[in-house]
Amino acid sequence: MLKTIDLKKNYGELEVLKGISTEIKKGEVVSLIGPSGSGKSTFLRCLNYTEIPGFGEVYFKGQKLSEKEGKDFDINKVRASMGMVFQHFNLFPNMDVLGNITLAPMKAKGLSLSEAKKTAERLLDKIGLSDKINAFPSQLSGGQKQRVAIARALAMEPELMLFDEPTSALDPEMVKEVLLVIKELVSEGMTTVIVTHEMNFARDISSRVIFMDQGLIVEEGSPKEIFTQPKEERTRMFLNKVTY
Repeated sequence: MLKTIDLKKNYGELEVLKGISTEIKKGEVVSLIGPSGSGKSTFLRCLNYTEIPGFGEVYFKGQKLSEKEGKDFDINKVRASMGMVFQHFNLFPNMDVLGNITLAPMKAKGLSLSEAKKTAERLLDKIGLSDKINAFPSQLSGGQKQRVAIARALAMEPELMLFDEPTSALDPEMVKEVLLVIKELVSEGMTTVIVTHEMNFARDISSRVIFMDQGLIVEEGSPKEIFTQPKEERTRMFLNKVTY
């Protein structure tokens, strides 16, 4: 479904990605783990061209993503097939929950307000926030904001979900409510790529775990292989520090 070939990315002199090649198949749940600054989030954002790679290719369902692909290519249509959930929610503060969820389907997909509202109501029921439909972001907890952000991404009916450290900005007591929503999505078969520091969660939900360090994939494998039988010394060092 999604394939990268030799992805590289620099910020000035700093090499953030040094040649990432991997493939994500339909129905897979891939967790990206590794120390801060290893390139995980940059790699994730390159997958839907939120960040433009400096070198290399991304293919989504066989289509090469590139702004130079010609007049028939619309990166926004591709992005609409990839739901993205950010670390800091990115909700529109001047819109209520309903407005946040219905805006993109109405603008990008041409849904009527009544159609978009029906989708929003269904998704809010799914994430347990039906009573917050008219609330504004400032009236929500961090966990509630992140659940609304997930609903907003799902309203576009994506084929793939990208999560960039969805719990790292939350108070510890709010982490579980967000992880449970993601877990339910995964159980329904949603193809998912998630950057996370929640090792137990990664072990629990992933079909594959990728360990990154210094802009490279150091090791990848099943959760059992990575968490109990890592082959690389760098992987072992990292896991010894973050798991107990």
